[in-house]
Amino acid sequence: MRTILELMKVFEMDKYKNITISEYSLGMKKKTQLMCSLILKPKLLLMDEYISGLDPISLAVIKKILIEYANKGNAIILSTHMLDAAERFCNRAIIIDDGEIIAKEENLSSIKMKYNSLEEYFISTTLK
Repeated sequence: MRTILELMKVFEMDKYKNITISEYSLGMKKKTQLMCSLILKPKLLLMDEYISGLDPISLAVIKKILIEYANKGNAIILSTHMLDAAERFCNRAIIIDDGEIIAKEENLSSIKMKYNSLEEYFISTTLK
């Protein structure tokens, strides 16, 4: 089990351990939130618009950590409007419109074979 100090190093936050959270950037606060979740070792992470507003370096670090987390047999549900990031990061998609599931694809590869992108799939599905 990783300690919080180990997680701080993995998240590249160890150099900020003596700074109050109120002084953190948005990316640093999101990393802190994720560290607090991961220390509990949940089998499922539910992340709502988590990747929006992150700088490219923070996003790369978080993506790497989440991929490692998922590769250990854990699941991540990511709610996002950033379809290009979801396309690169996720392996399944559910399209929700006005609180209703309107499309569910078990595999993003099948979407990419039929459509040019997840965005095109989303647009064609929601305009029906």
